[in-house]
Amino acid sequence: MNAMLEHPDTVVPTPMDAELAAQASRALSSKRANEENLRVRLDDGEDLLLPKAAARLLRHLLTEMAQGNAVMLIPIHAELTTQQAADFQCLETAPCQSSGAARVAMPQSWNP
Repeated sequence: MNAMLEHPDTVVPTPMDAELAAQASRALSSKRANEENLRVRLDDGEDLLLPKAAARLLRHLLTEMAQGNAVMLIPIHAELTTQQAADFQCLETAPCQSSGAARVAMPQSWNP
């Protein structure tokens, strides 16, 4: 298995996660998440307003999870070891796409 899939920050969706992600992705798509800020209500009733870019990223992440693909957020400015770079490159090449992995880039302001 690709080492990136074994990374602790990689999310491999369960079948239930994939179904929930599909429902959420459809709901976001119907609300035109690419064109508007996204308001999210937390369990405690607090409302959060997410920027348009975060709404697009969330929709993309949910779409990938709905398809059963593993996802990992990697900041654009991240420094990778040689092995991580090789693993990451493998995720972007055709032979490795069958591994069920997807990459989502994060803005430079994100810091794990």
